[in-house]
Amino acid sequence: MGWAIYCRISKDQKGEGHGVDRQENDCRKFASLHNLEVVDVYTDNDISAFSGATRPAYEQMMQAAKDGQLEGIICWHIDRLYRRSVDLENLVEIVETTGVEVRTVKAGDLDLNTATGRMMARMVATIANYEVDHMTERLKASEEQRAMQGKWRGGYVPHGYRNIKGEGRLEINENEAQWLRRATDLLLEGHSLRSVVKSLNAEGSLTNHGNQWRSVTLRNALLNPTIAGFSTHKKKIVGKAQWPAILEENKWHQIRALLTDPARRTQQGTDRKWQGAGVYRCGKCGGKLYSMGAYGGKRSYMCRECGGVHRSQQPLDALVDRVVIGYLSKPENQITLASKADPKGPDLPKLKNERLQLLSRKTSLGELFGAGVIDRSQLVAGTREVEDALKKLDRKISDISATHPGLALVLNSDDVAAAWGGLSADNRAEVIDMLMTVTVMPGKRGPKFDPELIKIEWK
Repeated sequence: MGWAIYCRISKDQKGEGHGVDRQENDCRKFASLHNLEVVDVYTDNDISAFSGATRPAYEQMMQAAKDGQLEGIICWHIDRLYRRSVDLENLVEIVETTGVEVRTVKAGDLDLNTATGRMMARMVATIANYEVDHMTERLKASEEQRAMQGKWRGGYVPHGYRNIKGEGRLEINENEAQWLRRATDLLLEGHSLRSVVKSLNAEGSLTNHGNQWRSVTLRNALLNPTIAGFSTHKKKIVGKAQWPAILEENKWHQIRALLTDPARRTQQGTDRKWQGAGVYRCGKCGGKLYSMGAYGGKRSYMCRECGGVHRSQQPLDALVDRVVIGYLSKPENQITLASKADPKGPDLPKLKNERLQLLSRKTSLGELFGAGVIDRSQLVAGTREVEDALKKLDRKISDISATHPGLALVLNSDDVAAAWGGLSADNRAEVIDMLMTVTVMPGKRGPKFDPELIKIEWK
């Protein structure tokens, strides 16, 4: 049997082990001075005794002590062996069972075989716990103070920024920030989150980790208050930040309200891809047709209710497109339909975004009041102002909500065919459903599309 040296250091970010090397050197000098034979060295590098993380070398040493392989343990200081009370009690049990001695370079011998020695050890552990708890409180207070002052507190650098090392501040990384602005504009124009992600990836945009975008990644990046120049603490906005904003505050409120809208989340952020899905009718049972995959990778429409109608998607949509374009190109039809179209169609998305922005601002007022940034009178006044603005907006939206902005875009264009092709599938479906009933009659399956089996009735 002989003596074991135990070395541990809490932080070694570079992994060079200089701290544990110094401990081992001092412990070997101590052993030589006291004629103690060292038979093994156990080292845990970059592991805190307070973290609760497993210390592999420590556990191996304790097992060696239980197995009767050690006469004693030498460590640089007692806090290298334990800091938590639970670890001390485990050590006491092993010492009482095996008679292993514990000696330290800086704190003298630790006699755990006597009541007085155990009392002193427990007092040391209690004081160590107090010191760590107190240090944690100071760090938390410092973090909160820096957040309230709008200072960058370190950690993960959000997409669109770079950390200026040594200065403790953020600056905009324009190569990344431009994509956040583009994504925001596309979403506020009505594109789905999924389609925006697809567009960013197609254009070569990458996250700040060098990965392709995913919906959840982009959503989190845009919801981060940091990009609007806000400082946060415990995930709550506590004030203005000292770093520049990537998005204007109003625009960030808009995108935040849009992405957190419960109605949007239930739709899974998807756009309609096929104009006839849920619009075209089955000529056998009267049910709605839906888009489905087919052989050869080609899409088709099929009745889910009876399965009696199955038609290729591309030629069917092309036929309906030709009929609609021909109808909308006639001046007399344009005059008739003008009353149904919304002459302010392009303004409707803008009004809806303004409403989302107001709702988000109302939520932010509550957060700022909770953080102590504004007082109760400011909260009441701000809330009243937002609610008055919401009432006015709701009246405007209500006046035009029953109209057809997609139809207006086509009628206001000099090139009906080009305007129709530029509409989203949602807008085309809306106009088709308003103008006509498209019924697909049953027929023999085959590679050839028969337009005679498509029945179109004007409404």
